[in-house]
Amino acid sequence: VKIIIICTRTKYLVEVYKYLYFPQDFYSSINRKELYLRYVYKLVDLHLSCDNYTEAGYTLLQHANLLKWEPEMIPRALCSPLYQHINRHRQLKMELYHMIIGYFDKGKMWEDALTRCKELMVIFEDVIMDYSELAKLHSKIAEFYKKIMDPHNMRPEPEYFRVAYYGRGFPAFLQNKILVFRS
Repeated sequence: VKIIIICTRTKYLVEVYKYLYFPQDFYSSINRKELYLRYVYKLVDLHLSCDNYTEAGYTLLQHANLLKWEPEMIPRALCSPLYQHINRHRQLKMELYHMIIGYFDKGKMWEDALTRCKELMVIFEDVIMDYSELAKLHSKIAEFYKKIMDPHNMRPEPEYFRVAYYGRGFPAFLQNKILVFRS
């Protein structure tokens, strides 16, 4: 029995599943969110090393979803290794959203980038009233709509593969698992 290789890096495939194998609920139940975030950032690095920008954006969104839009102090467990100097929920969440939007842009997932931009719009317009940032965001939104409508930016429909790992020829955490991969 051999592993079906979807990604050019088999180790990447195995590592991604290994990091996703430990769910957020487990770390929350033992009050160790910092361990969960360590895995999130390792997974982001793995996605970036394979140029999977969309997946890196979705993975980083896992950290952003743990944060609030309030200007409260961040507990040490929720701090980002990328932005160690930021100590407020809203500020870190905005920085992560800008990063996520950039990854979605590189991955040509402009519709998802627009969704994050619209969330930021509400914050800039109604909560912190930062109209210069709102103007920049509107420019970025216009850019995304242009990219979506540009006939030169044709995006192929992604293909999905169902891969089953049956038998003892696979690592223990993959045995008898079925995964869906997007190409």
